[in-house]
Amino acid sequence: MHDDELPADMMPAQPHLPAEGAVSGQQAKPDIEVPMEDILLIRMGEQPFLIRAHDVSEIVRPMELTPVPMAPDHLLGLANIHGQIVCIIDPCAVLHLASDRHPPSVHTRFLILRHPRMHVGIWVEEVASIFRIAASEVPGETTDDEQQNIVRGTMTLEQKQFDLLNARALFH
Repeated sequence: MHDDELPADMMPAQPHLPAEGAVSGQQAKPDIEVPMEDILLIRMGEQPFLIRAHDVSEIVRPMELTPVPMAPDHLLGLANIHGQIVCIIDPCAVLHLASDRHPPSVHTRFLILRHPRMHVGIWVEEVASIFRIAASEVPGETTDDEQQNIVRGTMTLEQKQFDLLNARALFH
């Protein structure tokens, strides 16, 4: 019986040949490695927004909030997350977006934002998707003058235009 007459599961294994130009025992490396960044598509109120995954330290399911007397309207309350007290804010109130605050749904999440000293989270109706895109396509870091701008820039994903949130501005 010849090799071409053997059943597929009995065919001899093909020898592994190194990629062209690779030294034996080493894998060929791509010429250029493009830095990538993860971007979350979230829904706040009825509007979609993007936020850099790097700006988010954790995504948690909503929990009971402790109200803060005489707090500003955008402060929804305090949450105890892993023993850490976190201020949960309503980004719709900060952005002056129309929003009916409904009880949490199965999609509602708190996004805990990354900051060296402050513990702040935002209430989002949904984390819809995560995209991995080339870092060069993400609007650059904001300057001191632009720190107060809540929207960092716009991006087109899946042929739709979205505002990219400036997470740092939510701390001011």
